Amino acid sequence: MSNAWDMTNDDINHVLHAHDTSVSILENDVDFSTDDLEYNEIEDAILSYTDFDDQIDCMHSEIEDQLIKMDMIEGPKLFNRP
Repeated sequence: MSNAWDMTNDDINHVLHAHDTSVSILENDVDFSTDDLEYNEIEDAILSYTDFDDQIDCMHSEIEDQLIKMDMIEGPKLFNRP
């Protein structure tokens, strides 16, 4: 993991809560953490944008894509890349 971008549990919770799921990410949650996501894929996508708001939108979209693949949430997709 590089230091170019910092993804937090709050970022993941934002996506989870948008999908009305009861799942939350807690600091000491042993079932799921930010380590379960492909951070490098998310970071590479984020860094393809220079505008901060676009980076945030991209991050939410990438987190959502990975959570859908992991069956943590169901579609439809609510977050899209800019």
